[in-house]
Amino acid sequence: AARGKDGKVYLAIVNSDPNNYARVTTSIAGVSAKGAVGRILTGPAIDTHNTFDRPNTIQPAPFRGKASGGRLVLDLPSKSVVVVQVQGCCSRRSLLIFAAPTPVYGLRTITA
Repeated sequence: AARGKDGKVYLAIVNSDPNNYARVTTSIAGVSAKGAVGRILTGPAIDTHNTFDRPNTIQPAPFRGKASGGRLVLDLPSKSVVVVQVQGCCSRRSLLIFAAPTPVYGLRTITA
């Protein structure tokens, strides 16, 4: 997590599991999350990559996270990288992030 010069809070999260989705539920001290918007990068296989012949095999796509009780909930597909801007009110304090397991059928929970 980082706070930009614009005062906004940004999170970068990776799901390196090649087969399972992951649900990340987190709260950030001083931030009442109302959602998140950003970009995701993923592909059909863990080693999918662009080449000169196929430069658009994988491309960043829009990504949205939701909020529940002021906490941020992100459902990450397998083999994905997500960077989001947290939507909501925040103080100017240092960032302190708390993550908790959220059991969901068919999803793997990540605790950070």
